[in-house]
Amino acid sequence: MGYENLCQWHPQLGAVAQLVTYQDYDFRKRYQESCRVKLSQASLCCCTAQISDYRLFYKMSNSHPLRPFTSVGEIDHVHILSEHIGALLIGEEYGDVTFVVEKKRFPAHRVILAARCQYFRALLYGGMRESQPEAEIPLQDTTAEAFTMLLKYIYTGRATLTDEKEEVLLDFLSLAHKYGFPELEDSTSEYLCTILNIQNVCMTFDVASLYSLPKLTCMCCMFMDRNAQEVLSSEGFLSLSKTALLNIVLRDSFAAPEKDIFLALLNWCKHNSKENHVEIMQAVRLPLMSLTELLNVVRPSGLLSPDAILDAIKVRSESRDMDLNYRGMLIPEENIATMKYGAQVVKGELKSALLDGDTQNYDLDHGFSRHPIDDDCRSGIEIKLGQPSIINHIRILLWDRDSRSYSYFIEVSMDELDWIRVIDHSQYLCRSWQKLYFPARVCSSIDHIALMLLSLQDEYILELTNPFEKKNVFVTLPALIWPTGGLGRLSCNSKSGT
Repeated sequence: MGYENLCQWHPQLGAVAQLVTYQDYDFRKRYQESCRVKLSQASLCCCTAQISDYRLFYKMSNSHPLRPFTSVGEIDHVHILSEHIGALLIGEEYGDVTFVVEKKRFPAHRVILAARCQYFRALLYGGMRESQPEAEIPLQDTTAEAFTMLLKYIYTGRATLTDEKEEVLLDFLSLAHKYGFPELEDSTSEYLCTILNIQNVCMTFDVASLYSLPKLTCMCCMFMDRNAQEVLSSEGFLSLSKTALLNIVLRDSFAAPEKDIFLALLNWCKHNSKENHVEIMQAVRLPLMSLTELLNVVRPSGLLSPDAILDAIKVRSESRDMDLNYRGMLIPEENIATMKYGAQVVKGELKSALLDGDTQNYDLDHGFSRHPIDDDCRSGIEIKLGQPSIINHIRILLWDRDSRSYSYFIEVSMDELDWIRVIDHSQYLCRSWQKLYFPARVCSSIDHIALMLLSLQDEYILELTNPFEKKNVFVTLPALIWPTGGLGRLSCNSKSGT
């Protein structure tokens, strides 16, 4: 009994069978759902046996473009509708409005534009001059390529981004924002996040800042933070708007040498001579520059007054090193005390065990780092980070295979001469995992020193990690800080953890 006989055996079953995939012959369920008639077990087995020659027929019918897989009683021909409406763009048939972009004419249909976009609804049916029959509407703030892409999206719901230049994509993003297509704006922003490079990140950041696109703005900031020196020397940096420029260089996480930042801003001022140079140069952190750089690089430029240079020298000479407003790399939610980021243990015993990431396999003979505990607190375990970094969270695994407890403090430094204490647990007995939070700081070295140990004269540390985390609020008690609330969204602001 073939497929035809199967349909004759039960007329309604033929309709059900057309919707069954090769791997699923559960006719009872499908039959009951569609026909509301109970199918016996014997009939089910019979149907399963007779459907074997239907597989090829179903494969051929299912590949037909007019028959997408749908549930019983539903028809989905949206792709046909999209193709037919999109075909109206090819010719000028039935068009009743024309847009002119860069001297190129774009015939369109008022009712379609009005149905898809509130902006065009107000423009074409709001009683203004553009609402007159057969009106021609010039558009001055876009390109023909971007407007072609927008019309295609309006008529078909589709847009191809992969073959377009970055400039066209940014114009397309601007149109999506202007005409109120939030889904298109989000999708275009997500694609731009995947193609960021040194050449396009500055102009992408400029547009993202202008239209307040938080995700794209944050991705641009993260990319520029990790490629700061290359961004400063790129051509796109000279084309940044004043607002976007200041948003970049004022951030603590834009961790380029201050001399390079000054020279890049100097070039920007020459390229944008009409802008206020005083406000731009105030973004330079002069106290971070050496005396030689201030006298031989900054002073000859003539853009900063002698008093400003003298004030920077005064701050540099009179302030603690850790009180200077340093820049540092910001890598949120990731451990930077690893060999991957160039960290190394410069003081302590069994140095290689501390950064290997193994917190499960350890005993008294291996798998940990340690240091002797002395009265003058000079011994400790010091980690040198690969580069100056912004941190606000440290996790330490202290020895926890017996009942020992530790008292300790942690200090951070930029020059290994001036140390500032960020954690002080000298009055507490601690063991096992230590999750430590403190206001965000830039540092290049971390020093952990134990003051007291119950039973033995060595302190054992199995892991030390320091990712940057954002918490909502810090609650402070004497010598203790912890975050309240859950983890928040990541922010490009390097001080967001404070």
